[in-house]
Amino acid sequence: MKRILYVQEALNFNPDNLEFIDFIYGLASGRVMAFFLEKEDMPEASVPISKGNICRFKDACHVRGIPYSIFRNNVQQLVDIALETRYADLLLVDLANKKEHIPAEFAAQLLRNAECPVIVLPLNFMGIEELVFTYDGNASSVYAIKQFAYLFPYLGNYKANLICINPGNIHEREWNIFREWMNTVYTRIVFIYVEANVEEKLLEILHKRDHPFIVMGAYGRRAISGSLVPGHADAVIQLTSQALFIAHL
Repeated sequence: MKRILYVQEALNFNPDNLEFIDFIYGLASGRVMAFFLEKEDMPEASVPISKGNICRFKDACHVRGIPYSIFRNNVQQLVDIALETRYADLLLVDLANKKEHIPAEFAAQLLRNAECPVIVLPLNFMGIEELVFTYDGNASSVYAIKQFAYLFPYLGNYKANLICINPGNIHEREWNIFREWMNTVYTRIVFIYVEANVEEKLLEILHKRDHPFIVMGAYGRRAISGSLVPGHADAVIQLTSQALFIAHL
């Protein structure tokens, strides 16, 4: 991995993000291109806070030996960051810390327009105990799982859970091929089947996992995009408190 993008609201730096970035760097290396987003009308009194957070990020990277570059962007400059994703291997974005969060519309567009896999950072990183994949037979869910496997091959020996959504809708031959492939990549995999009330059951299963790394395709993008719209259920918003890998065709 060569280029890892990291997008962070400049006034609300979460130190736990560095722990997760260090975890990813340990798996895949690569230079971290950090974009600190600032509002166009940011008060003068907030400038030292922004600069202080950037310095904290730099110091933490120095201590951990993580190569980095810093960019200070206006929060509205989505086009610039979207273009960067075209030439990046991975995008890390902090959507879990909601005290001074990235604007909802910006975040939704960033997830929708990103041209590389995205990881929504966990709120509190305490390590990864298990992997959770979602699969519904569509190309997007398979693509997300394959991208994750290619980017992080060293996680193949982790405990893995494959949540199969509406298995009755999946052709038997395709399911057999997919299951065989999963067993060759992940040595400790458990298959879980979910039908009806998918969103509710999915969140229930995720809630019971221990420090999971969740992998989703198009289904995950819909869930996350929905969570960024005011008025949606807290249960969906809670999904972003865990590490979440999203990739789409």
